[in-house]
Amino acid sequence: GLIIDLGEWVLRTACRELVVLRERGHCDFMMSVNVSQVQFRHPHFLEMLRTALEDTKAPAEFIELEITESMAMEEPDLLIKMLWQIKQTGVSIAIDDFGTGFSSLSYLQRLQVDRLKIDRAFVTEITGSARGSSIAEMVIQLGRNLGLAVIAEGVEDERQAQILQALGCPLAQGFLFARPMTAPALSSWLDDDALQGAA
Repeated sequence: GLIIDLGEWVLRTACRELVVLRERGHCDFMMSVNVSQVQFRHPHFLEMLRTALEDTKAPAEFIELEITESMAMEEPDLLIKMLWQIKQTGVSIAIDDFGTGFSSLSYLQRLQVDRLKIDRAFVTEITGSARGSSIAEMVIQLGRNLGLAVIAEGVEDERQAQILQALGCPLAQGFLFARPMTAPALSSWLDDDALQGAA
């Protein structure tokens, strides 16, 4: 029961923070929320999502739910139905840790997802082995073929970012850009970034 309550708190907090940040003028980013398997399969998850969006007045098109690839591989017909219902709320769906669960191409085509996130294990290897680089390139190409955005996770240095950029993946997250931070720290960080962009 606690994981359900905690998951709802995280989602509501993310929605509220998104509204606050947008009121401060930071309107050009998505708020991503990880969803656990227990939370995702709860019979009232969809209702909880709708209520959170309604209560906080968060714009659904700037909220993204992340599910892991291993979650996506279980009970595919049920998942496809659930993702379709979630998409009707206006939120986006990303598959997290992609590349570790051996999803089939035909199955991916049936899923209502918007983004693939390359697992950090492959990002870590792209500077050290041709195999690691090849897997990352394959995922990027797969995303492109399916019309999906691809984001690299766990980017920690400039060399990794440069290789990913060369492979056709300009979107990334990781310690190279920022470390985990509190909501007030994020607001200040975005303020500073906006000032640098205007300079």
